[in-house]
Amino acid sequence: MNEKHISNEQYGDFLKKVRISVIPTDYNREFLQVAAHKEFEDLSVVAHLMAPQEDGSVKSFLVTSVGLDAMGINQEKFMKDAIEASEKNFPGKAAPLPSYLFGQNSPEDSFSAKIFVASMQDMNNGAAVMLYPDFMQKAAQEIGGNLYVLPSSRHEVLLMKEDPLFTLKDLKEVVHEVNRTEVAMEDRLSDNVYHYDAAERKLEIGEHYQER
Repeated sequence: MNEKHISNEQYGDFLKKVRISVIPTDYNREFLQVAAHKEFEDLSVVAHLMAPQEDGSVKSFLVTSVGLDAMGINQEKFMKDAIEASEKNFPGKAAPLPSYLFGQNSPEDSFSAKIFVASMQDMNNGAAVMLYPDFMQKAAQEIGGNLYVLPSSRHEVLLMKEDPLFTLKDLKEVVHEVNRTEVAMEDRLSDNVYHYDAAERKLEIGEHYQER
């Protein structure tokens, strides 16, 4: 940060209130002209300042490019810091799909038990956990290797172990169908399926992984 107008302590306090979310880039071009953001594949990461109120509620304020400029904060550095800060402030969680849907009395021996729902604790705009580096690495270790990441909505993603039985094409068809039949337009994230390479700690669109 050059010519920074806030102290390191103030910047640290600012980051303690930051939460990220992900949105589809193509449908939000006008919004992204205002929002501080970082593009990732076909998505964009944006940040909000979560400010507790005296009545116990929490107000969310979009972090804008103009706001960062006013504080002398470099946007690229801020977005990198924001992802790390959000992982601390609003940790990710994952649960097998059956237990997420049915609670403790879930069919754990079914195929769906191998699919995990991942989000933030409040399940609100939680799909951004796919960009949490520590969370994704731990998820890969627990699930057993490379992962496919299916964008269920802006609020959560599905994680499943890479398996030759399920082609990327098949998974994309599932995501596309669910998006068109089950997910409200404002909650759709992407028709793409992402791949997490556990060895390289790299998340990318599935086709990009196959091309490497």
